[in-house]
Amino acid sequence: MNLLPAHHRHSKSPGDSKAMVAARERFLSSGAYTPLVELIGQQLFNVALPSLPAQEPYTILDCGAGTGFYSAALAKKAQQITRLFPLSFFGVDISKEAVRRGAKRFGPNHSAVASVYALPVAPHSVDVVVQVFAPHSDSELRRFLKPHGQMIAVSPGPRHLWELKSLVYEHPKEHLPPKAMEGFEAMSTHPLSFSIPLNSPSDVEDLLSMTPLAWKISPENLSELKSGRIDAVQADFLITVYRMTPVPPISAPSIPVSTS
Repeated sequence: MNLLPAHHRHSKSPGDSKAMVAARERFLSSGAYTPLVELIGQQLFNVALPSLPAQEPYTILDCGAGTGFYSAALAKKAQQITRLFPLSFFGVDISKEAVRRGAKRFGPNHSAVASVYALPVAPHSVDVVVQVFAPHSDSELRRFLKPHGQMIAVSPGPRHLWELKSLVYEHPKEHLPPKAMEGFEAMSTHPLSFSIPLNSPSDVEDLLSMTPLAWKISPENLSELKSGRIDAVQADFLITVYRMTPVPPISAPSIPVSTS
């Protein structure tokens, strides 16, 4: 389903290309990010959902879902936890190719091509948003989340893929912590760091294709990388659970009353 308005498209095929989507799918399917998937699941099932009012079902929206890898893993985990109410998973991504693949691979999930800045989602209809390395709009989140809404956000830790950055940049910089979100408070933040082995040139290419570094690396450095100079990279993440807070109403200015 393509719900992306024409004026939100900055190119004929916005988002990840067919080759980039295929590389991402191969990399994620290899199990390289399994620790991240497990921690997202822990935060969803042990932190976010237990704090919500009892209802059936809960609506989970994966923003920037790509092929639906994370939401499919969470849906599978949910089926194993009988104490929870049923969950309805939906995913949106700006890449038509990613959503097409996701719809084929993860039939039970609902997915659509859409911009995270203007989502075709009814107001106050979503319980939890899952966002992995994707942009967002604070105001748009507040529009479609329920008053008790939560968000599980994954952002890069300070030294995420540091070995690749050190090869691309002469003076690499650490990632900054995520900015505070207007109308939200952080319930918990968990750092996660682990090593990813690079066993073949195809592993290197697939990982590189998932990052903006692919556009910046020189042919010389790419050849050096494929030669096996780097046999592992550090994955570094911050997983934060946010909850929506009431936005105080804007009080009207007082008007002086004349006593004369």
